[in-house]
Amino acid sequence: EVYQPVSKENWEEARQEMDRWKALWHKNKTLFYTLSGHSVARETDLAIARASEYIRNQAQTEALAELAVVEELFISIRQGEAFSIDNLF
Repeated sequence: EVYQPVSKENWEEARQEMDRWKALWHKNKTLFYTLSGHSVARETDLAIARASEYIRNQAQTEALAELAVVEELFISIRQGEAFSIDNLF
């Protein structure tokens, strides 16, 4: 989780955790583009990039706010995925 190291201003740990998030997202984003549509996936790309930069610049308030946006986008993608799967059956 990225929130805790950002809250504690442990920037090295936050950067490492954010790199892990980015790697997981990039590994799976093609699937999410298909399931959730281009706009939500693109918004997620942008929010992750902003959060990463805020962490790199040690901007705690902005990083926490952008991480909340990323989390909401992930929830939106998950809900869309469940909706799409439900529609298949």
